[in-house]
Amino acid sequence: MNFKTTLVMAIVFAIGVATVLFLNKSDKDKKEQEQIAGKLLTVEKDSIDQIIIEPLGIHLVKNVNNWKITKPIEYAADNSAVNSITSLFGWANMERTVSSDPSQYSNFGLSPAKGKLIIGHQSVLDTFYIGDKTPTEANIFAKRSGSDDVFLTTTSLGNFLEKTLFDMRDKKLLDIESSMLSEIKIQNKYDTIVLKKNGASWNITSPVEWEVTSTKISAITNSLNSEQVKEFIDTPGTLSQYGLSKPSMKLNFILGDNQFVKTLLVGNKIGNKCYVKDELKSNIFMVDTTFVGRFMAPVAAFRNKQITDINSDFVNKVELLYNKQHLVCVKDTSDTWFIESENNAKARNWKMMGIVREASRMTVDEFVSDNPSSLDQYGLKAPNVVCKLFQDNNLLLELHIGKTKGDKKYIKTTEKASVYLFNALKLEKFEPVLTDLLETAEQAVN
Repeated sequence: MNFKTTLVMAIVFAIGVATVLFLNKSDKDKKEQEQIAGKLLTVEKDSIDQIIIEPLGIHLVKNVNNWKITKPIEYAADNSAVNSITSLFGWANMERTVSSDPSQYSNFGLSPAKGKLIIGHQSVLDTFYIGDKTPTEANIFAKRSGSDDVFLTTTSLGNFLEKTLFDMRDKKLLDIESSMLSEIKIQNKYDTIVLKKNGASWNITSPVEWEVTSTKISAITNSLNSEQVKEFIDTPGTLSQYGLSKPSMKLNFILGDNQFVKTLLVGNKIGNKCYVKDELKSNIFMVDTTFVGRFMAPVAAFRNKQITDINSDFVNKVELLYNKQHLVCVKDTSDTWFIESENNAKARNWKMMGIVREASRMTVDEFVSDNPSSLDQYGLKAPNVVCKLFQDNNLLLELHIGKTKGDKKYIKTTEKASVYLFNALKLEKFEPVLTDLLETAEQAVN
């Protein structure tokens, strides 16, 4: 094969490849054009700035990134509900045209139409007239303004006609960003309780000064973002009929450094719902009683019931004073316990660890008094039992155990003036029988 023949074949091959590529590109462009032509609306969903749903009479207008209802009332819209409409136009197609004859519109539920969905974008309004579902209910008949064509499309287009005003409203009760919350003031039938944020933790500042239980504050702060309105009352009339002229509870939520206050009034309970009112809004709402119940409690329900936060792993010395005994127990570097006061006799490790763990994990059963006038009445001026936990010679906890009340005993720590009640059976660990605490030679072998 000479050079000229080879060159001719190469040129023919190149032309063939170019032709194939051109035809493939043409087919691709044609398919893309057909897909675009088949779209219900050939605009980007983010460019949609107005939606009207008829016959509901709901008018939605976009304001930057959020949507607002302007008719039949003015209220913030549920962005996710509106986005479900705008997103539809990113994928929904006109499946096929079934008629272009206006005289046949009644056959498709389009004379008159069941409803209209009007989409505004860049000062243009496109109206979609929505008719009946097909007999198999797989599609729906519809037509678009400016065209006589009746086409088949997704039933999702018709589903929007079934939306209610409630569906389209923003149902967040307070929409408080928990990270911005700096203080909560609760006025209920039990107490006026003030909770203040201190760094990453929360404290009660009134009517007592105490730490807040972490589970309680988490339930509250999480609900402020998630709580949903169950029912809107837009023309409430007088507040008294809802129990809001003299509310059963008043909640103040203080936000940020500028101390902006959101106030929620709580009224009558109806079944599992309760009337509430945001002081900044004219509406009255109904919310789940579970939300309200988180706040309707005495201060004790908010208090951290753990009496100490020491780490039991750090405890290496225990002193027990009871029944005229004074036991001093120490743990060596191999985590073995000895009773120093009994000639360094070896102690049962599990017994000692039971004492240490019980003391370090104690949670209050009942708060008795934060400022007792006398400790005598509780048997705590001269306690029956004193338990001290140390890390080396550093005192971590001193626990006093007093009189019995029913199945509980009065206790307190030297760190705070408060008196508590605690399960009496669990406190028996702090009065061990010495022979039970000692590890005998036979037990040591076993």
